Amino acid sequence: MKIFKIYILVLLFIYFTMTACSGPGAVRKGARTKKSPDNGIAMNENFDPATLGEYKIDDADEKEAKTTFYNINQFIHSDAKDSVNSDELVSGYRVQLISTRNEAEARTVKLDAMLSFQSHIYIIFDNPYYKIRIGDCISRFDANELQEIAVKKGFNEAWVVKTKVFKQPKSLEEK
Repeated sequence: MKIFKIYILVLLFIYFTMTACSGPGAVRKGARTKKSPDNGIAMNENFDPATLGEYKIDDADEKEAKTTFYNINQFIHSDAKDSVNSDELVSGYRVQLISTRNEAEARTVKLDAMLSFQSHIYIIFDNPYYKIRIGDCISRFDANELQEIAVKKGFNEAWVVKTKVFKQPKSLEEK
């Protein structure tokens, strides 16, 4: 009797294994099928990507987007142009006091720097960081001196960064 039960269980196991691993199920009626030249498996060719439910693009918005142009330089240099006499940018150095993700902290450091330094102060947003930089130094030597002054005034993490600076900044009294 035990052998008979084992024989039945083995036959059921083989049956379920064969039916589960037998390949693709029945193809829908009316579906176009094509035999693959590689292995002879029938493929369903009724897939239509247009039925995926994509959003329709509105032509009115597209036309408006094409006709609206912005000069990125106006946005980048808008604050700096107010405080300088020349728009000529040259390669130079600035001292970066802080780089933070917190806008309130950046504004606080900027106010502290305005009280501590007699040089131009820049707040730069480089997503996601707010960077506070001071000075327009043409030489690395001048930037190092400014960094030493910043460290003495309590900005312990100040460091020199190479960037574009204004060649002839306005004096701070003309602001």
